[in-house]
Amino acid sequence: MNERTRTHCWTHTALFVTGLMATLAMSAPPDPAEHNWQEEIKQVFGLSAENVEQGRLGFFLEENCPLFIEKYGTCFGNNPASPYGMYEFSDYSNPEDAYRWRLAENQAVLFMGLTPPNTRYYSFQSYPFSRHRDHVRLEHPQSGECEDAWCCGYACDYGWFCDEWGTDGSCLAERRQLVGMMGLNLNHLELLTDGGDENSFGKFTVVITTANQEVEQHIRQLLPNRLAELGLSPNIINVESVPCAQAGEGGTCDDSDPRNLVLGSEPEADDFIMAFRVAITESLSSKQAYLEAPPVSVLRVTFPELAGTFTPYPIAEVPPSPDPNLYNELPYEDALRLLATTMRDTYAPGGRILDFRAKGRDYYDCMREELTCFAASEDAHYSKGPDIPKSCAGQGRSVFVVGVNHSQVGPYSYFSLSIRDSDERHEIAFFQDIPYVIPNYPGEPLPMMEEEIPPYLEGSVEYFLPRAQHPRPDELEGKLSKLYVAEISPSCDPATNPHCLRFLPEQLAGEHLGFQERTYLNTVVGTGAWSENFILSRVVVSEACKACIDNDPSSDTDGDGVCDLGDVCPGFDDNLDRDGDGVPDGCDMLPGCNDSADLDGDSTTINLADYAMFAEDFGCASNCTVDINGDGKANLMDLGLLASDWLCGVGF
Repeated sequence: MNERTRTHCWTHTALFVTGLMATLAMSAPPDPAEHNWQEEIKQVFGLSAENVEQGRLGFFLEENCPLFIEKYGTCFGNNPASPYGMYEFSDYSNPEDAYRWRLAENQAVLFMGLTPPNTRYYSFQSYPFSRHRDHVRLEHPQSGECEDAWCCGYACDYGWFCDEWGTDGSCLAERRQLVGMMGLNLNHLELLTDGGDENSFGKFTVVITTANQEVEQHIRQLLPNRLAELGLSPNIINVESVPCAQAGEGGTCDDSDPRNLVLGSEPEADDFIMAFRVAITESLSSKQAYLEAPPVSVLRVTFPELAGTFTPYPIAEVPPSPDPNLYNELPYEDALRLLATTMRDTYAPGGRILDFRAKGRDYYDCMREELTCFAASEDAHYSKGPDIPKSCAGQGRSVFVVGVNHSQVGPYSYFSLSIRDSDERHEIAFFQDIPYVIPNYPGEPLPMMEEEIPPYLEGSVEYFLPRAQHPRPDELEGKLSKLYVAEISPSCDPATNPHCLRFLPEQLAGEHLGFQERTYLNTVVGTGAWSENFILSRVVVSEACKACIDNDPSSDTDGDGVCDLGDVCPGFDDNLDRDGDGVPDGCDMLPGCNDSADLDGDSTTINLADYAMFAEDFGCASNCTVDINGDGKANLMDLGLLASDWLCGVGF
């Protein structure tokens, strides 16, 4: 081969390799964590920067609860086993309002990125979160009169909050919580991703949230081609519709229908939240990277050319219940009743059996009546247990929950039992495949387990009622594998009792302990559990707790209105606290002083010994031992309180 031929061959080879590399580069999907989707959307639709707003997906974790509780009086049943991912935009300046956003008729919110790694369940669903007072119906639409089911003026206090306060203390912008389901969600069985039908976990997808069918069609016309150019499947676009929005004359919904949403970017418009549920069961730590920095772009896109062009979505219907004999739990009702009775007679003689209750099936009633639904969903079933004094699970006492292990009866993707702070409405611990106590609460969290996880709810009946030690009705035989018993107590040891959740009453900021069961998505029929053949759990409490719940006079021996189980100062009136330090006068060793400032616990004088202890921990940022004002920190505010009680105590 001569030199000219060799050069010619090398040239063609180089061009071929260069072309091949370019082709491969064009077909390789972009890294979703690195790709600039904001710029892509601007170019595809010919939009300016002001029309493509960058948001973010943030997961609503336990540490977010205090801000929400302060403003809204609730943490919305937050559970770390199934944390809520929420879209964040800049509609509101306060951190507790970052998850609220508004939606105009010519807008869409786009989720572009990876779905969660392998989990039991995930789903997208947006909810109208709140409504400005000017748009809240205050009378019944037919009679025009106030009825119990309707919120008339301030007859229904719950759900109102203030977004803006005047200098005189008056509320300038009052809103009412809705959190009502209006559309059907998108779960991991339905979502279109680049994983095809086989696997929707950890895969790229696009989810459109909009109230306007015209917006959806506009996106579908132009975006698929660009996805294909980037080496992504064009068939991964999903729509999560916001139905029944105000369309004026000829709209899908009648203007008098309170479900008719108020769209727009103005402060008076309805605002929304996105609940991106992710049920995590294998290991919280293995999913931590996704929760902390999800590889997702969230964009709110405005299409100026579609202003005034609006076709609303119709209200979706809840899927019909399948065959009532399918995954029917009713045959276990008698066995569950016997189990509850036997547990009471064995472990809580003279005690009481309390019932769970389920949320209703007609989720749309909450919007029709403008009452909150607390983020109900057609593929999730929530059962709420009774609220009992937290002292019922105090030192030396146990509370038992007995129920059907629903995941053993039907092919549900996720089932958990959690205990919750009923006064502040958020979960603090839960049973799922493993019992787990949230860190930063008193008591050590149980170790997280990788790979194979023992089914902690299975075998629990045999543990508490072994045939050799306790009488057990013959009717329970053959059905034990479908039932469970869970113990909640401050004295149980999960190392020896795997069906126990160690709970300390001081873990609750409020005074009442509650229970919550979550059952997500029957993977065969595609809906949640249906109430017609779903058995509700029971709670077994002690005789002392029963008397406390019944307000039995014998349960309050010192007559202060606080039952003996919860007495802070037995024998004295808990309500008398003249120095306001949380210690009733009858048990206050430092009357007139802030007992929290008695850091050395000598119950004598606030003196240099207390100052020395404070100095050692000054600057501590969380869970501080010398925190005086109860905010978890040791800072100048605590120093001020310590100084104000200097030399306060006995003899001064």
